[in-house]
Amino acid sequence: MRNSLILLILLTSLFSCITKNEKIEVVEEEKVFVTYELSPMASLMERMYAESLLMKGHIVEKNTNVVVSTDFIKELEFAALTVPSDKDAFFEIQMKEFVDLYTSLESQEVIKKESYNAMIQSCLSCHQVKCTGPIERIKKLIIK
Repeated sequence: MRNSLILLILLTSLFSCITKNEKIEVVEEEKVFVTYELSPMASLMERMYAESLLMKGHIVEKNTNVVVSTDFIKELEFAALTVPSDKDAFFEIQMKEFVDLYTSLESQEVIKKESYNAMIQSCLSCHQVKCTGPIERIKKLIIK
């Protein structure tokens, strides 16, 4: 009985050590990267965001040497939107309001937090209706 038990254990351990030589074939899929290209308006808005972020820093630090760049204002009217049908009467009104608020900052000797926040709020009011994607990012521009 004892011998058969030892033999059984030996055979079990011997067969458990035998491995099958199966070839596993790895198929690698070719990865395709799609480059997203911003529309002219989206690209312009990225520049406006950068300008606003810079302006916010100057206002928070109470820096009086704030330069308000209006170079992109002329481009706003003609830049193609990501969704061309979004350029309607509502958009035109919102754009005019933004331009008025933004250019008023240029004439201020010291840019006031309230004026800056009003400009950012005009961005938000447009983006709540058109192109809602960047709302959270725009909210971060508000000076509290």
